[in-house]
Amino acid sequence: MPEEAHFGSLSADRECPEYTRIEVAGRQKRWIDLQLPLYAVLLSSDPELRGPFELGYFNLPKAVDDTSAVLWDDPSSALLASARACARGVISDIKSRRFWPPAQRPRYDDFEGLFPADPALCVNAEAFEAFLKGKAA
Repeated sequence: MPEEAHFGSLSADRECPEYTRIEVAGRQKRWIDLQLPLYAVLLSSDPELRGPFELGYFNLPKAVDDTSAVLWDDPSSALLASARACARGVISDIKSRRFWPPAQRPRYDDFEGLFPADPALCVNAEAFEAFLKGKAA
């Protein structure tokens, strides 16, 4: 389901920026994927395109008979505004070279072999943050 793909749970042991937080069906969640809402934001910004838009996925499994489309039921304007704010927060952090602290358990990690243990234990955080700010430690 699109909702499950785009929202993750908040936990006390995970630090996440405020811009990632959103309330969904009365529960505090966090954005983990902005794909579909940003498509809607992009489409709605084009004056030649007229809405409303339906957001969803095409499921393309190995068994052709199981192919289907799954729609995101009526994403609200507040949800789309939150997605836009989250994207702006991510862009701001990247421009400011804010990449710390590392995610505890990234969904995809092509670089897991670079550290023999938790990166937070392998890296001098103060020196790394000073490096990111362009200062010598």
